[in-house]
Amino acid sequence: MAKEDRAALASTIAATGFTDAIPDAAIKAFSPACPEENKFVHSKTNERLLASLLDDSPGQCIHVTGEMRALADPYHRRLCAELVKRSSTRFVILYNIPKEFSESPEGVGNWNSQRWTSKSWVAKLSAINLIGEAFVDVRAFNTLGEIQYSVFGNRYVQLQERHVDEGSSKAPAAKRIWLIDSERLNGFLAARASSMIGQSKDIPESLFKRYLARVSGVTAQNILTKLAVNSPVSTELILNNALLDFDPDAAKDLDILSGIGFVTVDQQSLVAITPEGRQFVETLG
Repeated sequence: MAKEDRAALASTIAATGFTDAIPDAAIKAFSPACPEENKFVHSKTNERLLASLLDDSPGQCIHVTGEMRALADPYHRRLCAELVKRSSTRFVILYNIPKEFSESPEGVGNWNSQRWTSKSWVAKLSAINLIGEAFVDVRAFNTLGEIQYSVFGNRYVQLQERHVDEGSSKAPAAKRIWLIDSERLNGFLAARASSMIGQSKDIPESLFKRYLARVSGVTAQNILTKLAVNSPVSTELILNNALLDFDPDAAKDLDILSGIGFVTVDQQSLVAITPEGRQFVETLG
């Protein structure tokens, strides 16, 4: 690593409260602030996680993250599912979701969909399905001031330098990432994450299951099918009396479809289907 990268690692580790030095030999992979090289480190991290699972030594598996975009990676989702099958533990994910979004199906779904603007609707729904099927344990915690990291295997740490999360940007933020093999750092950060877990709020998996049920439910399909034939249409025509008599919460379905990007609603309350919405309708058949 370059001198400035070593300095960034030292300051990132110090920000967690860990005081020991990390030798060069402990750095198993490193990426500068480059999106493609960030992907390389994530891939190496998944390889080490898989090796830990095959050795029956997963350890405590915890993500401290802002937006849990790791779940948008299909390979990482498979590893999370394999962890549950091979052991009695799950990945615990501490991430930043405000209270007002963490207590309803539309809240959890829309919060994640709107944070992952660079991800496809397939990735979004696949991640939400993983949570809904209880393959990971998702917990709400204010991580905005935290260094983001993952621990697993009783010895590995993926550490990210402090950065601004994706939010409304078109792509995830590039940042330095280190994959470190250190039992002492792993133990320290696992204990730090466990303390956060004790202060966090559990988000029931049922909220994510109910969100998926609404996205693909009769009301949502009714709205999308109408818009696929005639679009844009006023909100009043979409949410007509017949639909509201069938489903008094149809407005929530429209909000969900807007949140994931299947429809748009303009300032004149005109609703239009998006190309992603048409793809979803075709997928449902």
